Amino acid sequence: MDTFIWYTTRAAGLTAYLLLFGVVALGIELSRRRRGWWRGAVAHHLHTALTWVMLAFLGLHVLILLGDGFIHFGLADIFIPFHAAYEPRWTGVGVIALYAALLVALSFPLRRWRYGLWRGLHLLRFPAFAGATVHGIMAGTDGREPWLLALYVLCGTVVTTLLALRIVERLPVRDPGLRWGSAAAAVLVSGGLLFAAIGGRMAAAHAGLTPAAAATSASPDLPPIVNGRLTGTASTNQQGAIVIQGTLSGNLPGTIALALEPVFGRARERFRREGAPLTGTFELRGPDGTPLFAGSADLRDGTLLLEGDGQGAYAGAVLQLEAPLRLPATGGSVTIDLSGGVQRDAGSGLDDR
Repeated sequence: MDTFIWYTTRAAGLTAYLLLFGVVALGIELSRRRRGWWRGAVAHHLHTALTWVMLAFLGLHVLILLGDGFIHFGLADIFIPFHAAYEPRWTGVGVIALYAALLVALSFPLRRWRYGLWRGLHLLRFPAFAGATVHGIMAGTDGREPWLLALYVLCGTVVTTLLALRIVERLPVRDPGLRWGSAAAAVLVSGGLLFAAIGGRMAAAHAGLTPAAAATSASPDLPPIVNGRLTGTASTNQQGAIVIQGTLSGNLPGTIALALEPVFGRARERFRREGAPLTGTFELRGPDGTPLFAGSADLRDGTLLLEGDGQGAYAGAVLQLEAPLRLPATGGSVTIDLSGGVQRDAGSGLDDR
């Protein structure tokens, strides 16, 4: 994935999540039967403003993925649940959460004219927040980071506790023990589900697998010497980078995509005019779309060099490939004969055959 796109979509997604947390937490607090200086018109306007800002960052998080040169998100992947090839289950949960958040934002103007409809649509903020939490943990590229898992736990605990307190205050029960027991049960159930999702993510990370690969991968075989032919197309994207995509045949088959660009200027023109070296990134996926290797790509003095780290079930392995490459004057078909090998860590548990 292009570095700018990768960092920007991660930052926008996390910002949208934190804003959604603020919207939900503030909304619950405003709905509780309590008095205070923070419950006036300013707080309600802040609640509405946070919702629209959250929606803006959510739109940035989603739409910028259309520029990804490796995972290749299309409009259908972004707007149809469970359609994407990347983590389809958890990406689908994120799409559903997107629609729920959108309905919540669009419901604000209805409060004055259709209060019942507004109230019903506004309740979707809870599945939106729950879906966004699960999506971030299970599909996010940083979902295994301890600091981010701690953030999800903190946000989930705060929202669950506020919701439980709100429910307790509205229960038609005078027995304090029964009230607080119901609140504690709600917190424990929600917390258990959250920790179960986090536990599954961390268990997959400990095994060196993504959640999708953890269920399907056994002990994969890796050839120590790799020879293959890349057959595909070369084109220039809107940012001026050269993008090569195609099918890799040989003893490590799959699909491969790489993007190359100079430090400044449009890639093909500057390469042809000055012979400037090109650098970028690549990703190799298996025939079923599972990520295998990802890393750096360099084109120097007519030689293409690829070096990438193993992904998922191949964590701990390093792929190194090279090939002579002459870029076509215009976009078109390319055939590249790649050769190299795979190195692995002694404790990775991968077999070389």
